[in-house]
Amino acid sequence: MPFKKKTAEPQSILKNRTASSPDKLTAEQAVCIAGLVAAAVRNQNACYVQPGKYGTVMVKFYIEGDQFAENLPLNDDLEETCEQIVEALYLQDDVAWNRRAFSTARATPAPKARKDAEPSQG
Repeated sequence: MPFKKKTAEPQSILKNRTASSPDKLTAEQAVCIAGLVAAAVRNQNACYVQPGKYGTVMVKFYIEGDQFAENLPLNDDLEETCEQIVEALYLQDDVAWNRRAFSTARATPAPKARKDAEPSQG
């Protein structure tokens, strides 16, 4: 019987890259990811979110025995990417619901009090 040489696990080429961590996640990015989870729960599907390598977040969906996964880079395109995932996996009603509930692009900050405004007498 010929001897088969064991092959080692491949090593990472870019060893200096770091994994994503929760402290680098912005509030807007967290809302986008929460929208994915909400879409899955709304459709009675399982969804797992875990930190990925190199500044990404891995999302996995389990839909009627099928598995779907995507690495989401934490960048400016995250909201659009999350919407595309919901659109690919679910119905247009779910996309519309997610836009109403989780869209950060339309969210506006609360108005700030003016410093020169006089306090109201009441």
